[in-house]
Order: sequence, then structure tokens, then C-alpha cells
Amino acid sequence: MVIRTDPQYAGPTMRPLILVFACISIANLAWGQTDEFQQNHIAVGTGSGPGPAIPLGNAANYVSAAPLLSVATGYRFTRFLQADVGFHVAFRAATNRTAELTGLGQVHGGNHDYMIPLGGRYVIPSPFKLMEFSAGRGGIYRHYSETPPLDGCYSSECCTCLSRGDWGSYGPRDASYFFGDGHNFHVGTTYEFVAASTDGQAVGHVPDVRASDHWSNLFLKFGFRF
Repeated sequence: MVIRTDPQYAGPTMRPLILVFACISIANLAWGQTDEFQQNHIAVGTGSGPGPAIPLGNAANYVSAAPLLSVATGYRFTRFLQADVGFHVAFRAATNRTAELTGLGQVHGGNHDYMIPLGGRYVIPSPFKLMEFSAGRGGIYRHYSETPPLDGCYSSECCTCLSRGDWGSYGPRDASYFFGDGHNFHVGTTYEFVAASTDGQAVGHVPDVRASDHWSNLFLKFGFRF
């Protein structure tokens, strides 16, 4: 985790995102086609084992690789231009196992990393009718939260649970294989590189100042378009 103490630091700007959308629009005009296409896309992705949410660099000092669940939806304005919004959850990524103070005393709770990506992608023209490749860029909100146990035996109040959050950017790369009548269903894989900041309460070895984290997310997905 890289600690930023400069008060003038204002996080990522929207300039890269605006530039990407401009390039996508120009490319879309150059590749313009009259073929029909499905506008709405919904996908659910997951992964387990040692990843697929993997912290990089100094962020690995207080978080580790964790299982990831993703839900995403997209709206395709043209054949090659799509806007995306999603929601990711990395489960129990933090290596900090400090006991939390609840209504029944000190217990070990949980922790989650939430990521909300907002961006767009360009669908790369391909000669393969059943395969689709895309790449994009956008902004992402990341929020780390500690939680008390949810087994019903403890109070929902957690006096020492902490949280941090702030904005950053992400870049997805996607490959999908379509099947079914009308090629509406697809399976595939998505890779994302996330560079996001967190700001808020001190957690573990991280003081209560703005810090930047890098994540590498890789997960399998199943989707539907209509």
C-alpha cells in the first residue's frame, strides 16, 4: 500500500475515461455496421481458491488473495460500444485478524472488499461468430469494511469495526464464447487491473490517511444478452 500524505492529491481524474470514450466513438464510426445486435447484457462471475482477487505491491502487506463474486450489467449503444456497471465482493481478504468488540465481548468478525466499477468497453471486431473480445476503461469505487459475525449469536452492533473507501480506475479485458438459440448465452473470462484509493479509519498497519491499492482480478463468468 502506498501512503499519500500530499494534501493536494485529489485522486484519479476523469480525463482518461473521457479520452477512452472519445477513441471508442471514433473507432465505432470507422467500423460502423447495420447488423442487428442485442443491447442488454447481464453477467455473473466468480472464482475461488487462492484468488482471483489478488492484491499487488505494497497492498499485499495487509490483504491477501481472496475469493471474488461479481455481478455486472451492460448496455450496448452500438455494435461495438457498451457502457458497464458492476458490483464485486472479495471475501475475507484482510490479513488483520484483530478481535472486534461486540455486545457479547471480543469476537473475530469478517471483512469484505467491495468494488463498484463504472465504465465502458469497445467490442473488438472478430471473424469468429461465436467468440467475442473486448477491452475497456472506467472509474471504480472501492470500500473495505469489517463486519461482526452473522451467525445470530452476537449483537449486530460492532463497536470497533472499521471501514475505508475512495475512488480509482480499472481496465477490464474480456473473452466470451456464445451458444444457444440466437447466441444469447455465453461463458467466458474477465481480467481486471484495479488502481484505487482508500481513505478513512486506520486498519491494521495502515494509518488513517489516503492510500493507493492495486488489485489484479480474474474470474469466470456466465452471462445472458437480449
